[in-house]
Amino acid sequence: ARRTARVSIAAIAAVVLAAGLLQTHVSAYRDPQWEHGLGDRGRKGEAAARLAAALPPGARIASDFDEIVHLHTGRVLVPALGLIAEDYVFPQSDSTVAARLGATVAAFGITHVIVADVPTLKAVQWLDAHGVPFRPVASDSGGAVVFARTGTVPPTSPTRQ
Repeated sequence: ARRTARVSIAAIAAVVLAAGLLQTHVSAYRDPQWEHGLGDRGRKGEAAARLAAALPPGARIASDFDEIVHLHTGRVLVPALGLIAEDYVFPQSDSTVAARLGATVAAFGITHVIVADVPTLKAVQWLDAHGVPFRPVASDSGGAVVFARTGTVPPTSPTRQ
């Protein structure tokens, strides 16, 4: 009886998963984003890549579109904010996100941050207001801005709050 129950639960789960995948594929077929680049993410990534290409060769860059920038330009850069599962479960405060960006800036000697997403923008603004000065130096109509670090990074980065 237990074996039958397990098989039934597994079968139901498989059917639900298959139905979800089928729905996703049908909706993608009706409005295929792949025909239009990647929509908003593709537009912002290409804007970030254009800005990165214009930076000096010695620039140490962090970006929230690091993979797209590298693909388009071949530039070596680091993610401004690494992917953390916690971000998808619990909203993170601006100071917490800024602490992560501040740690990246300090660890890699980042000179420029290319911003195209709101969390990274808020983190740059928070750092600027709390002793890690940044100034905007370029922007692209695709939705990206380059901030240059204008001072030194303090020995201690912001803490989680």
